[in-house]
Amino acid sequence: MEKIDGISIIVPVYNGEETLDECLEVISKIEIPENLKVEYIIVNDGSIDRTGNIIDSWNEKIDLRVINHEKNSGRIKTRLDGAVQAKFKTLLFIDSRVFANSDIIVNFLNANVSPVMGGDYDDQKYGSEVETVFYLVRRRFYYPYYPQTKWGECLAINKTNFTRAPKGTTLLFIDRDLFIELTPEDTSSVKSDDTALFKTLVFDKNITLYRHTGIKAKYQHRKIDNLNSWLYNRGKLWADYYILRRNPISYVFFGMIFLIIVLLLTFPKTIIITLFIFFLLIVEFLKENNKDRLILYKTFPKLLLLFLSGVCSVFIRKNNK
Repeated sequence: MEKIDGISIIVPVYNGEETLDECLEVISKIEIPENLKVEYIIVNDGSIDRTGNIIDSWNEKIDLRVINHEKNSGRIKTRLDGAVQAKFKTLLFIDSRVFANSDIIVNFLNANVSPVMGGDYDDQKYGSEVETVFYLVRRRFYYPYYPQTKWGECLAINKTNFTRAPKGTTLLFIDRDLFIELTPEDTSSVKSDDTALFKTLVFDKNITLYRHTGIKAKYQHRKIDNLNSWLYNRGKLWADYYILRRNPISYVFFGMIFLIIVLLLTFPKTIIITLFIFFLLIVEFLKENNKDRLILYKTFPKLLLLFLSGVCSVFIRKNNK
């Protein structure tokens, strides 16, 4: 890794009043090694809550460069604008729901790899029922790399394990010019952002992406009242990358849909029983113990329906074009 003289810390945010104040509080306390320059950039993506007021209050505490979008433009455009206006060659993206450890920059320098994502978010399996469901789904979807603290310190993500490895721009160190080059031309809010960006990095640029448990932070999960729209949107982004493109996951997805249709056509009078049995099989696949089973029965159906409604909206939008 090349010698680093400065780092631009970029916080993209949309309606982040719930966690932004604490996020910036934590960022202001990050340890800065001697002779390393740092700038703080926040990109307000057309927030309509108290986000702007929180940003104004922090302008008096740290030298915060603010980029304001008049309307919501989406994750891709928000990060890109921050990167384009950054002064330093190395970027650190920190989502507004992330509370990074104070030694994050020191640990990044010690890891001596780039680009590198956070690998330890202090995930609490039983923090809430929603967190339990997310934990169990990720444990299966990203097996054997999640949670990474049980797997190993530094995960090198390449063409072989790309689909199975957890990845995202939630907490990311990356070269500025490389990030700008990787950003897709279509910056609309309905397009897959981080997965598509990393696919270009690994498959087209042949550059290894790293996920390191030394890059630590705490991720604050959404409360129930703003979880619905987020999960619906994640369904759209997931479908844009994993379903609309040919890959193993898209084949599995359509295979499951085909199986459900066959079962419904074969046993049309038992449609509810058929779907219920299918749901029970999913629960048994995800759970680790009886406690997990009960939580999945209670919470998983609603979360699954929200996510799948986002997935379906992608097909509806595509067919209407």
